[in-house]
Amino acid sequence: MPSAVSKRPRQQSRRPQPAALLGGLCALLLASAAAAQDVRLVGTIGSRAIVSVDGSQPRTLAKGQSLGGVQLLEVQGNSATFQIGSSRQTLLVGQAPTHVTPGKTALTLSPSPNGHYMSEGKINGHAVQFIVDTGASTIALDANTARRLGIDYERSGQPIQIATANGKAQGWSVRLPTVSIGTLTQRNVPATVVQQPMPFVLLGNSFLNHYQMTRDARSLVLKSK
Repeated sequence: MPSAVSKRPRQQSRRPQPAALLGGLCALLLASAAAAQDVRLVGTIGSRAIVSVDGSQPRTLAKGQSLGGVQLLEVQGNSATFQIGSSRQTLLVGQAPTHVTPGKTALTLSPSPNGHYMSEGKINGHAVQFIVDTGASTIALDANTARRLGIDYERSGQPIQIATANGKAQGWSVRLPTVSIGTLTQRNVPATVVQQPMPFVLLGNSFLNHYQMTRDARSLVLKSK
């Protein structure tokens, strides 16, 4: 009599279905885009920008194109404006990578090779290059920059005497309607206009004191109090 042979049920294949794979891939891409924070402008070619996001290989973007959740909005000379999450950020070619935290009033700056913290920002809606100076009581800018920004310091400012390495010099105390850097904005900010030419706008304590500052060897974080 033939012996009974037990038949084992076939195991169901557990291979992921294409739809599941696609859904998982989309989730990974979205998560990667949401985490993309560190943006560096490597160079510009006409109306296109060469961009690196989170240390990635540089890629050339045309207006409207995106890389890692960072969209190129505009290129002007050696600067470019990007949409990063819910904020806009303007960067200069060669500027240290700027870290923006979307949806939060915080900004992380990386030091330049000489140890200074620099960032593109805006005064009254016009682009300027800031350098953080915790030893300056106010924002400080030279007369040429003030005129470019439409600040009539001689008429609206208060004349003051400024102590310099070469003695006292003429200056003007003014108020800036808006000052922005990354996602951070302050209004009616005290500033000082000086006659001596300056390569940067000093971002002093009249702006910085509105934020908590945390500094280490690799970054400076400004966060709303």
